[in-house]
Amino acid sequence: MSIQKKIDDIECAIFDYDIPKVMGNTVNIFAEIIEKGFIDVKNDKQLNSLNNIMNDCLKAMQYNDYLLLADHLEYNLKPIIGEN
Repeated sequence: MSIQKKIDDIECAIFDYDIPKVMGNTVNIFAEIIEKGFIDVKNDKQLNSLNNIMNDCLKAMQYNDYLLLADHLEYNLKPIIGEN
């Protein structure tokens, strides 16, 4: 399954208020992006962008703001990973 599809699944889980699934799948997506090389971790700009998005997502989850989390995934993360 593509990262794009996994993000869509997280967004659906947010709207279904399946928070355990949201939390686990969000963490898994970031791990997969790094492990499978969807961004170049040697590229400081790409790595900083990903770190900023991860921090924003973490803050949204800490404040239970899942709509903000969905926005970060949709509008910030999807564009940097492309069609993967």
